[in-house]
Formats: sequence, C-alpha cells, structure tokens
Amino acid sequence: MVRDTITDGFFVRVSQGGRLSFGVAYCFAGKERRMTLGRHPELTVLAARKLAIRCRALAVTGSDPLAQREASRRATQETECAPTLADLRTMYFETHVMACRGSGEPKRSPEGIKNEVRYWRDILDVLGASTKIGDLNADRVERMHRELSARAPANANRVHASLRCAIGLAIKRGWLDRNPAVGITRNPETPRERYLTQEELGRLRTAVEAHEDRVSALIVWFALLTGARRGEILKARWADIDLKGGVWVKPRATTKQRRLHRLPLSPEAIAALKEIRTSAPSIDLVAPGNPESTLTRLKRAWARIRREAGLNDVRFHDLRHAHASILISSGCSLAVVGAALGHSQAQTTLRYAHLMDEPLRRAASLLGGIAQGRRTLDGRDIESPNAVESS
Repeated sequence: MVRDTITDGFFVRVSQGGRLSFGVAYCFAGKERRMTLGRHPELTVLAARKLAIRCRALAVTGSDPLAQREASRRATQETECAPTLADLRTMYFETHVMACRGSGEPKRSPEGIKNEVRYWRDILDVLGASTKIGDLNADRVERMHRELSARAPANANRVHASLRCAIGLAIKRGWLDRNPAVGITRNPETPRERYLTQEELGRLRTAVEAHEDRVSALIVWFALLTGARRGEILKARWADIDLKGGVWVKPRATTKQRRLHRLPLSPEAIAALKEIRTSAPSIDLVAPGNPESTLTRLKRAWARIRREAGLNDVRFHDLRHAHASILISSGCSLAVVGAALGHSQAQTTLRYAHLMDEPLRRAASLLGGIAQGRRTLDGRDIESPNAVESS
C-alpha cells in the first residue's frame, strides 16, 4: 500500500498480478475505517483523489461512507431478490388453490383450479410475471381491472378478487405491508335470470324425447329434474346412487362447495337413470365413456335440443335455475330449495326469492280467509249460515 503525499488518507494498492486499486482511510466514531474506491484504469488517479476527499468530508460531517455503501448494496440485493408476481402465483397456488383439507381432499374443485389458472394467466399477461410485487400500486391494479373489464366485466372482477386474495396471503408472510388491490371499484354484476315457462318446458320435453342420442338427452332431462350441475352429473358414479332408495349422495370432491350433498331423487329422475343404465351399461360412471368425449357429445346434444325447442338463449346451467323456479312455484320454501341445490349459504338461495310471489299470494289469501271467518286454521272452508239455511 502506497499513501498519497498530497491528499490525506488516499492510497493505492498493487496486487500480485499488478492491478492497481485506490482506497481511502478515515476516522469515524473514534475508529479508523478503510474503503476501496475503485480500480485503475476504470478510475483515474484524479477521479479517485476527488472521491477520497469527498469521503473524508462526509466522515467529518457525521456520515460513514462505508456504512452508506453497505446499506446501498443490501438495498440493491433486497430489490433484486424481492418476490415477483410469478413468485406470488407459485405461493398462492401451493398454499391456497392446491391446498388440501385434513382428509387429504383438495379444497378446490378441478373446475375452480382451472378458473384460477385462467385468472393468473390474465394477471401475468397484463402486469408482467417479472414485476416485483413491491412495485404494485392501486393505479396499476386498477388499470389492469379496467383493461380486462373491456373484454369481460364479470371475469375482470374474478381476476381482481384472486389477486387481492394472493396479496393478502403475501402480507401475512411479510412480503408486503399493504394491499394495493383493496379499494378497487368492481364492475356491477346482475345475476342472469332465465327461467322456463310451462310452455317452454313442454317444448323442451318434446325435443328431449325426439333426440337421437338418447343417453345425452336423458342427461339433459336428469339435469332439469335434479337441479344438479353439469360437472356433478358427469362425475356421478353408480356407487353413489341408490336407485332402490331413491337417493344420490354426491361426494365432497364433486361438489362446488366441497361438501357432501345428499339429494333425494324423484321417480322421474330414477326412471331416467334406469334408462341410461339400460341404454349404455357402465360399471363406474353414470355418463358412460371417456369424460371428455362424453362432455363433447353432451354439448352437441344440448345445442341441438335447445335449437329444436326454440330455446337458443337458454344455457345448460339455466336448467338448474328452472329446477329452482319450479320448486318455488310449487310452494317450496327457500330453505328446501337451498337444500335441493346443495347451497352452503342461505344468501345464495335468496336470488330466487322474487319467484315466491304466487306461493306468498296463496298464503296471504289463506290468511285473509281465516281473518274473515271463511276458513279454519287448518285451511278448510267454513259454510256460511245463509248457505246452510237455503239448503
């Protein structure tokens, strides 16, 4: 080490290979500190001398140049190693989407997992997989939501909800201290309401009976009779159905709520199942054949059936809504409808509350008759005295 004769503390080192490096020595908090400034020829003698003078001046004014450099390096390393959106996706799927219950069953259904994969494809496409999650702010999240809303408003809400949930998990792990996805205004959603009239049900029944793919047509009719989701029907196994007792026990793994659902079957639904079993015998699945090919045939059959029935605006899932509307129109309570559909929350069933006008009108009429003395509490009509005298 050779010290400079002009500038105090400035020195140069010569390595065994002949490389020159400049440094500076200074005192801070009563201790001598030494710091490398750079190598020659990347750093000239004049430039190195100026850096040495600046470092000693900082030390005199109460700042430690070496500590500042180390802090800057740590900050750079932390920034470079900070989790990205790709890391957030991995953590979210491992700890939340793909997580299993204590029994070993996955919390999410296969359809739910597919949806999450689709949501995160949109997130990474718009925001960038390499984006540091610490660089996210409300403006960027809102712009993503707005961009996705231009294509599909409801899907944009789902994407936003998935991102918000993932960031919430990241906060619990100390990755962030705020959630930039909170406070974003979601798109208004109006639940689709398409129910079948008595006349439309007749047309649907005629189209089902006339369709050449008898098994697929029976699956369509079974969906209306049970209110079951398409995925539940395609995953239904004969082992879960008691034809003699008239009960279908849906395993947790096949239901949207991931809860066991016991569904009593009507004689008509049992008859449809028996015909399916006779037409296409299968040991395992109710819907015979490969699930993918069965789904393709069912989609093709449903498209043909609804076209023949003049119900082009009716989706397969609307058969579930039609089932609920028929139950309510027949006087069933929302609790009964919720149990039939397998809802885990009463709030979900409330979407059908507006269909209860006719049952409520009959109930009001019954109450009015009792109040006027025309009916007994058990609903029987009371003959008027005049009618008795005239007889």
